[in-house]
Amino acid sequence: MSGFTSSITLVQLNYFHKLAQTRHFTEAAKQLFITQPTLSSSIKALEGELGVSLVYREGRRNVRLTKWGEEFDAKIAPILEDLQRAIDETAEAGGGQKRVLNVGTIPTIQYDFLPDVLRSYWDKLGYDRTVHITVEFTNSLIKGLKEQSYDVVFCSRVPEEGSITFIPVVTKTLVAVVPKDGTYKNLERLSLPQLASIPFATYRETAPIGREVRALLDSSGVKLEPTIGFDDEFSLAGYVAANGDMVGLMLDTFEIGPFKDEVNVIPIEGVAADWHPICMAFDSRLIKSSELETLIQSAREKAQVR
Repeated sequence: MSGFTSSITLVQLNYFHKLAQTRHFTEAAKQLFITQPTLSSSIKALEGELGVSLVYREGRRNVRLTKWGEEFDAKIAPILEDLQRAIDETAEAGGGQKRVLNVGTIPTIQYDFLPDVLRSYWDKLGYDRTVHITVEFTNSLIKGLKEQSYDVVFCSRVPEEGSITFIPVVTKTLVAVVPKDGTYKNLERLSLPQLASIPFATYRETAPIGREVRALLDSSGVKLEPTIGFDDEFSLAGYVAANGDMVGLMLDTFEIGPFKDEVNVIPIEGVAADWHPICMAFDSRLIKSSELETLIQSAREKAQVR
């Protein structure tokens, strides 16, 4: 016989190894939770595939290994042990009872949504369940999710990522931020066409939120080009606060808070309160651990989008 015979199964090898350990059909069958005839049939089938006798009976139930049986068991025993170790370690790391969850999030929800989700998660499973939180921007989070560095992320929707499931959980509106002592301090509302004559800052177009803003600007019917782009509301608000001639277009989030004494937040005409969805995202092709299922459930329960 040349090569590995496809008819030989891992079950047969495990059955034979257990019989080699116990040297007793009844005891081996008991430890394997199978019947003695099932064990006998499996050993005979394995011997048939190998073309040699592996065991012979001594009395009614006791067995001895043949020369080939001793040699075969010595060769497969370490392989089976390594295989079981690999199975146990992978199961523990990937889906064990107390698996560490790796969660990525954009800064936007780390103050007013994610804490409620985590509290609900720990209420269900206990505070001995560890969660690692990483704060990044959407592009980095999606890259990490695809590389399986994260189990789940909270970010902007990325329509071109067809293998990832995006579930909206929070919405934010787009607002205009103006310096309280600046050129546009008396603005109470902003219409998009006004930006044709006003220098303004918003998000980089390399980010999903930046592309959403770009689509909104293009819908105005007027050619509108931002002066500068940023990745987050904190940087945007800080820049606008320091530049009296600038208006900022950004999501209305807690990151504007540190500049509340320096800027005014005003509505943009035609922009709905739920303009921008923030989503929970995960790869639905992968098996989910019980911990991940619980976190997803908690996020759905706390979701502000119905």
